[in-house]
Amino acid sequence: MSMAALTASKHGCSIAILIEIENPRYIEVINMTEKSRFVIITTVFIVLTLALAGVIGIRSLTSPKVLPVDAPPSEFSAERAMKHISTFAQEPHPVGSLANEQVANYIVTQLEAMGLSPEIRPAASVRTFREIRAASVRNIVVKIPGTDPSKAIALDAHYDSMPFTPGASDAGSGVASLL
Repeated sequence: MSMAALTASKHGCSIAILIEIENPRYIEVINMTEKSRFVIITTVFIVLTLALAGVIGIRSLTSPKVLPVDAPPSEFSAERAMKHISTFAQEPHPVGSLANEQVANYIVTQLEAMGLSPEIRPAASVRTFREIRAASVRNIVVKIPGTDPSKAIALDAHYDSMPFTPGASDAGSGVASLL
């Protein structure tokens, strides 16, 4: 058995109350309850923080809204890009083929319709992966004036395809994105 004393004071008079505690672990139970409350609050806080981080993470992975074909030219439109792909990726158009020349003409026409001045630059392309291959290619180059003439950004994609594929994903999607 243990004893606990409480003292209360009211208007300068003291009253002492003695309480006999049969179970001395009662004080430890109270401390354990406070610890449990702390653990519960901390756990809830951590769970809510992780849930919020998960929601933010998932939202960052979602695709942006698809803009229609008539979206402003300064905004990317997936529908407009798909329209380009469906136009020039109907058949294979490997380097040197008539279909490749038609795709090049389509790209030049689209760039000119945007008020740009594309330039055709002939070049030699050499590929040394597995075997050596060389071809004469025509690069389409467009310069868009920026706000700082001392800096430049280069964006590129090839418009030819492999001989047995229409080239929609390699690299028609890149060409359509640039257009």
